[in-house]
Amino acid sequence: MDEPILFYNKFRAHRQFSEFFIDALRDAGKSVVVLDGYMSDSVDEASRYYIDNKFEIYNILLKCKMYVTPASNLKYECKPARSKAVHIFHSLVSMHLIYGDDGFDNYEYFIGAGPHHLLEFNAIKEIRGLRAAFYKVGYPKVDELTTYAGSNLYSSDRKVICIAPSWHKENIINSDLESTIAGLIDNGYYVKLRPHPHSFLYQMGDIKYLSACFGKNDFTIEDSSIDFLASLSESDLLISDWSGVAYEFAFALTRPVLFINSQQKISSKTLKDLGLPAMEKECRERVGFVIDKNEICSAVSMVFNNYEALKESIESARDSYLYNHLDAVEVGKAALINISEDIYGAK
Repeated sequence: MDEPILFYNKFRAHRQFSEFFIDALRDAGKSVVVLDGYMSDSVDEASRYYIDNKFEIYNILLKCKMYVTPASNLKYECKPARSKAVHIFHSLVSMHLIYGDDGFDNYEYFIGAGPHHLLEFNAIKEIRGLRAAFYKVGYPKVDELTTYAGSNLYSSDRKVICIAPSWHKENIINSDLESTIAGLIDNGYYVKLRPHPHSFLYQMGDIKYLSACFGKNDFTIEDSSIDFLASLSESDLLISDWSGVAYEFAFALTRPVLFINSQQKISSKTLKDLGLPAMEKECRERVGFVIDKNEICSAVSMVFNNYEALKESIESARDSYLYNHLDAVEVGKAALINISEDIYGAK
């Protein structure tokens, strides 16, 4: 029997990025063990275990050689001793701005989503002295959403707008979002708010306030337990600030995004000075429009009047930023098997 490959999902949302590869590897006859950092409905599933992520430091005691995780900012003291860590990107956004300077120091392998990640990886590898390898794989979450939407056609007499803020101090939940939602509802749209999972920990007061402001016939708030496939595929337009979900939506569905002009999300202190472009900034006007908050209602109307014409630009952007669209799981499975052979030795 093969030595097991251990997958670690620190947060519930990480399953959206790891589960594709877990299933593919098991279908290929590989031994896979899953450790969840949250209480899962499937924790009693064979080879699936739970340890609260508050106790992540005890992961150092795990006996495994291959440790695969979508979690960024892996700390050395939380990494299983004598293991090699594989990072699956849980967002399409840039490596050098969105994460801290040491956010990728403790991984030996990267399952890359697109050419921008390779460019950033090579620069970070040199400046941080990483000893790591990069695999050109793609982004299975986009592939799954594309496939789902193609086989689950949805229609409604009322246009649906999804608002998906990012997670940082200046996100649009903090920018009088009530008036934005009210304006959209007054113009006949149904509005869904899909906060970042961390917002339910740190902005719950704002979220409860917005929930109390509007009736369920016009507005709903979705958490990460809501199926993202159905939620996004049933949305005609997405509004965001700096969230990576904007590109998942645009690339998968070839539907436009409105970006509210706000302070850019930058977490790094020195890597931001590398001089590299950031896809979350460079790609905005290829998949939609950047607008001021007071322009939202007129911009929404303009987008729907030019809806089909925007598809070609979005498809072109997707081809520029994604590896192996609609084939990422197979390519990723092969990459992970290759990595396991590198770590354990080829059979």
